[in-house]
Amino acid sequence: MNQTMSARLLALCIGLSPLVSSAAAAPCDDPRSNDEIAQCVGQDLRDADAQINRSYKELMGKLDDGGKESLRTAQRAWLKERDATCRLDNKESNREKWFQALLRDYSKTVCVTRYSNRRTQELQAMLSTVAAPGGSVPKPVAPAQPAPAPESDIAWDKQPATRHNSGKWYFEQTLNYAQIVGIEPTVITLGVWSKTIQSGVLVNVRKRDADKGSVRYGFAIDLDNGKFYHSKNGEWIDGKPGSNQGMNIKPGDAHSTAVQTSAEWVAPYLKARAIVPNYGGSPMTYALPEGYSPWQN
Repeated sequence: MNQTMSARLLALCIGLSPLVSSAAAAPCDDPRSNDEIAQCVGQDLRDADAQINRSYKELMGKLDDGGKESLRTAQRAWLKERDATCRLDNKESNREKWFQALLRDYSKTVCVTRYSNRRTQELQAMLSTVAAPGGSVPKPVAPAQPAPAPESDIAWDKQPATRHNSGKWYFEQTLNYAQIVGIEPTVITLGVWSKTIQSGVLVNVRKRDADKGSVRYGFAIDLDNGKFYHSKNGEWIDGKPGSNQGMNIKPGDAHSTAVQTSAEWVAPYLKARAIVPNYGGSPMTYALPEGYSPWQN
C-alpha cells in the first residue's frame, strides 16, 4: 500500500489524527475520544510485539543448538504466515518506522496484534512445559493452524464474499459489549473493504465496557458517487446519506463487508452473537436510506 492510500485510510476510518509514538499518552483503561482509541491501538500493537519478543528470547535461552535452529525455522514460518494473512508489504527494517507505517492502516494493525498474541500463547505454552517438574524441552513447531484465506476473517456474509462495485447499499452490524467482554476484550474494525483500503469504524472494547449493552452500527455505501456513511444506534455520525458529507471512497472499486478483531479469531464472537452482522438476511432495525438496498439484495 503506498503512502497516499495509507494516509487516505487514516482519514477514512474515523477521522483520527496520526497516532503518537508514546503509548502512555492515552488512558487505555477507559479511552474516550477517537484519538485516544487510536493511540490505544498503537499501544496494543507495541505491547503484543514486546511480549512475543520476550517469550521468544526466553524460550531460545532454554534450548540446545538443534532446538534453537528449529525455533528459528518455526518463527520464520510464522512471520511468513502473518505477513501473507495480514497483507503486509512493508519491508522497513527500522522497528519504529515499521510501527508507524503499520499504524496508518488499522485493519493491518489489528491483524498483526491478533497474530502476535496467538503466537505468544504458543511460545508461553512451550515455556510452561519446560518449567514443569520433570518437563522436557519441546520441539519447537510452526503455528499449528494453517493460514486462513485472506478474507476468512472479514468477509463473513458469504464465501466468496458478496462484492459490489456500483449501486447504493446498506447493512448493519451489532456489537454486544457484555458478550464481547465475556469472550475477550478486543479491538474491532467494521465496514467495507476494497483490494487496497478499509473504510469504516474502529471500536476498542475493554473490560469495563461490559455494562454498555449493545450498539448497532449502520453503513450506507454509495459506490456510484464514492461516499461512505455510518450511523450509531440510528444517528448518522458523518452526515446523512445523500449529503455531500460522509467519507470519500473510490467509485467503481469492488467492495466486500468487513469484520475483524484483534483477538485470536472473529468466529467465536459471531457464533456467540457478540457481533451480529445483518446484510439483508433479516429485517433491518432501522429504515434503509432512500434509494439504498440491503447488501445482499
